[in-house]
Amino acid sequence: MIKHHVVKKTNQNIIDYLNYYFSESVNADYAILLNGPWGSGKTYFIKNEILSDNEEGNRLYITLNGVSSITEVTDQFFSQLHPRLSSKPLKYFGVIASRTINGLAGTDVAKDENDKTLIQDLFLNLNNKIIIFDDLERCLIPIQSILGHINSFVEHEKCKVLIVASEKDIPKKQIREYSIKKEKTIGKTISLDPPLNEVIDFFNQNMSNSLAKRIIGKNKNNIIKIISESGEMNFRSIRSIFSDFERIVVNFECYFVKSDMSLTKLVYSLLALGIEKKSGKITYDKICNLPTNSFNYALAKAMNNKSEWVVEKYTSVEWFDPVIPYSSIARIFETGIIDKDDITLHLQQHPLLVSKHKIQYWRELWAWNELTRSDYLRALKGLKTQLENFELLEPEVILHVIGISLSLESSNERTLTSEENTSTYFRRYIDEISNRSLLLPDVAFFTETHHSKYNLGIMCSDRHEFKEIKQYLKLAVTNRYYSTQKKGYPDFLYLMSQSPKEYTRLYEYGIEESNYGGFPFLHLIPVGYFSHMIISDWKCNGALLSSLVERYSRDLHSKNLLEEYLWVKKLKKMTYNIADRAEEPQKTQLLNRLQYYFNLIESNIGND
Repeated sequence: MIKHHVVKKTNQNIIDYLNYYFSESVNADYAILLNGPWGSGKTYFIKNEILSDNEEGNRLYITLNGVSSITEVTDQFFSQLHPRLSSKPLKYFGVIASRTINGLAGTDVAKDENDKTLIQDLFLNLNNKIIIFDDLERCLIPIQSILGHINSFVEHEKCKVLIVASEKDIPKKQIREYSIKKEKTIGKTISLDPPLNEVIDFFNQNMSNSLAKRIIGKNKNNIIKIISESGEMNFRSIRSIFSDFERIVVNFECYFVKSDMSLTKLVYSLLALGIEKKSGKITYDKICNLPTNSFNYALAKAMNNKSEWVVEKYTSVEWFDPVIPYSSIARIFETGIIDKDDITLHLQQHPLLVSKHKIQYWRELWAWNELTRSDYLRALKGLKTQLENFELLEPEVILHVIGISLSLESSNERTLTSEENTSTYFRRYIDEISNRSLLLPDVAFFTETHHSKYNLGIMCSDRHEFKEIKQYLKLAVTNRYYSTQKKGYPDFLYLMSQSPKEYTRLYEYGIEESNYGGFPFLHLIPVGYFSHMIISDWKCNGALLSSLVERYSRDLHSKNLLEEYLWVKKLKKMTYNIADRAEEPQKTQLLNRLQYYFNLIESNIGND
């Protein structure tokens, strides 16, 4: 909402004209329309310019927002004209008054003679009044009916009427009726449209954070350009976006203070996406999935991704680097929540915000097509040296570098791999760090819930060569994980033998939390260990078997545990052998329970 002194400065001509129209010396047989988009400060303007000078009480303000009957309109008249009669003790009397005015409008609902007298009193009270009807486009009464009712005050009661509306938001199905009735009712249309530069100046002046204020003031021209490109002039939305921007700056000022450029990129991204989100043109999911580099953008365009239009619409926005993750931006717009951990992790590695000696070369080359030639050559040389020294050991970083290499290769640049094919080079690199036991066993990266490093998109991840190398790396990481965990499995089995609470780790997900759901490892454990945990002193451990049932039930569709299927069959055979050596009646009971649980397990893994 635009505050009073901004509107006053830019719309004094409107105030002067309305004062002329409202004066007693002017006879007018038409209403005035004050038109302006949502959020342009129309209501504030009315209440602080038009209604502030109402010492005689002859100016009435009627809101049509959500009004569904003429009775609701006349109730508002009555409460303003007779505030004492609107109190609870006289509520019944007020209802009669409201109904009787409707009678004058053509509905014969009042029969009593006393009511007729009251009708005359109230009718005379409306004569020559100044009436302001706000929010015409939000009225639930058909537009033709409400304008007809409003016109009766102009024609019969000689009232001066000001209608306040956002014409572009009048329901499309009523546009034709509105145009016909407007011609008969409204004589003049004036627009409340403060200049954008003054609106932005005002919003900026009301910010508390000096860094946020300076960035918006410094980039005002481009901000105006983005708003103009949007085609949406909703000042409420713009104010809300500026407020979100300031909140982000306040929360992460220790990072942003290092770079004006980072904040400039951020405010442009927030403004363009915020306007589109608040006008309903782009969804939460579409924002989250916006491309973060030119390669993914080209792929998205080739696949006719319907959200790519926003990239082409705003020419001032650097779409491939919004500074904070698109998912965090989407969440701020959707819920107002700021993901402090995710954003902090992202900012800690952003090239614009970290010291030069701390920059990871791959992170710089992630946006190599946006670097200057000198910065590009420096980062390329640094990354090449790291590869030659086998310093990159994290699976997700290695995949980022593979994606970068493939993108460079597609642009005829093979310096990073010394002119060697990317696939061949990185297979050999993975073998070398595996053989040296350097590869980090981070199997969590290959789970469905894991994202790329710092929530950055991985280049060329949809290319066939990338998928093949990724699978090769996954196998190497898994083998490395197995080799490091083999010593730990006896400890896990011991813990299970001591506490059934440990069984949940067999089916709960999250390797990083020491859970094994969806991760194959049981085939590395001798079945004899497990079978003797299932049967102890001729008693069946139903809780453990139930956990196995849950383990394979959760994996029914993803089939991540295929490597364990043969192990399960061996486990069944071994466990039945133990049960066969039991004595009755435990033997029959054991065999029945084993059959029950293993049938459930096999229903999830198949019998082949």
